[in-house]
Amino acid sequence: MRSLNTHDLLTADFRANTASKDPYEAFLDSVDISGQLTGRPRLHQSMYLWTKLIFPSVMLGPLGDRSEMGHSIEGRLPMLDTDLVEFARQLPIDSKICGTTEKYVLREAVRPFVTNQVYGRRKHPFVTPSAFTHRTRAMAKDILCSEALRALPFFDVAAVQRSLNVTENPAVRRAPSAGLQAAVCLAILQEHYRVAA
Repeated sequence: MRSLNTHDLLTADFRANTASKDPYEAFLDSVDISGQLTGRPRLHQSMYLWTKLIFPSVMLGPLGDRSEMGHSIEGRLPMLDTDLVEFARQLPIDSKICGTTEKYVLREAVRPFVTNQVYGRRKHPFVTPSAFTHRTRAMAKDILCSEALRALPFFDVAAVQRSLNVTENPAVRRAPSAGLQAAVCLAILQEHYRVAA
């Protein structure tokens, strides 16, 4: 029994209504390809795309402002200071990445103050747990069996339930799919803010 992907969790009507939409085209419409990407080194192209597409929606939203403000915390992101960003932007490529060592100039700057283990450590993301814990599984099940999920017009409730069942089967227990996690989050938003009303 496999975990359903996000597409499998959507209603047939929603899939039909959005079938003609190209998410990649919409994604790239916000990027100045000719002005910012053409003729630039690959690293600078990558940095531009990360800055425009990943930082605002993936990094700074869930991991920054929204998480902090949701808990009444005013956070500071010192590495995003305007002067520092402008300085880093103008550095030569081999100061940014040397071989496979990322953040090279920053590593070199702190080298006298950190251990070799810290200096040489690879980047690793902060991620959610790899599977529902007993407590979060119970919470997710409550949310996904609630009227809040049924009020959302784009999720197939039966498909969501099947996907949830996969995470509960001890023989195949695995992390919830991105779609299942999205269903939980959107159902919570619906419950608290009536977003689909």
